[in-house]
Amino acid sequence: MKKNIISFVFFVILTSCLANVTRHNCMPPKSLYGYWSLEGVTWLKITSDSIYFVDEEGTSPIKYSINKDTIIWYFDGIIQKSKYNIVQDTLFMKNEEGTTQYIRVNDKR
Repeated sequence: MKKNIISFVFFVILTSCLANVTRHNCMPPKSLYGYWSLEGVTWLKITSDSIYFVDEEGTSPIKYSINKDTIIWYFDGIIQKSKYNIVQDTLFMKNEEGTTQYIRVNDKR
């Protein structure tokens, strides 16, 4: 009986921890936030819920979400998925078109 209670408590704690991990994976990590350059040009500004193409004035922000190691971009009627990874100040995004590397920049726009 005592073993069953301990097993049940352990299961409840483990389940709640896994639920928290899953919920947090939907939130973009703060390490993505900021400005990123592509080939020396400040190209992207990433905030908590949108991606802005800084170098292209007049374009609307793109909504996005995160699921584990995948960033999902929601363009007008198009959904694009890219695997992403950040190593030091470099953001790697890989999709069917290849891998793109962005470098973090300190832009104060």
